[in-house]
Amino acid sequence: MHAGHLPAKLRQLGNSCIPLGILLCAFRLPTCPVELRRRRRHGKGNFAECEEIAVSRTVDTYFRFARPVAVNDLIVALERAGWIFGENGRMRYLVDPDLFDWDESPTSDRPAVMEALESAALGAGGGFQLSWPNGMQAASLLSLEAGRLLTFSPFGELVYRDDVDGFLNHEWYLSRTLPVLCALGLTGYKLEDSQD
Repeated sequence: MHAGHLPAKLRQLGNSCIPLGILLCAFRLPTCPVELRRRRRHGKGNFAECEEIAVSRTVDTYFRFARPVAVNDLIVALERAGWIFGENGRMRYLVDPDLFDWDESPTSDRPAVMEALESAALGAGGGFQLSWPNGMQAASLLSLEAGRLLTFSPFGELVYRDDVDGFLNHEWYLSRTLPVLCALGLTGYKLEDSQD
């Protein structure tokens, strides 16, 4: 499916949101799968005999808001939570109407980038990438439906659950996003963590 069809597919999710809580979704959306590394254990005892296997999974969070939220407000709120927009002095953002080609600009161009993002978000959608201060964890975010829907797709060194192999620790990411997004009128979120 062409990436330009993404907003229409997301609109099919409906306009209502679940109350705050976790809903594991069984729907399939055109997202960018990430390759997760997990260990396959052989035998008992310590992990002397482990091999890493690559598993392609789709891991996304969909945040829904009661009213449109400006991209600038999203970025500023997430920066207050500790995320960085413009690691190493470079901002990565998406204003392509087909939601395909990412751009990169120095942080000194932030006013112009924000203006382009706001304009894109009112159309097909606008995206930006954030990183956590350690530089290991990062996420791509898309503002869709004129600012009423935000997708969050982690990448980089992913944080996994300790109790189950191969599944993302969504709570790690939610604890670093949910408090500030609630202040912007968040009405609910949906999680997806499925093998492709």
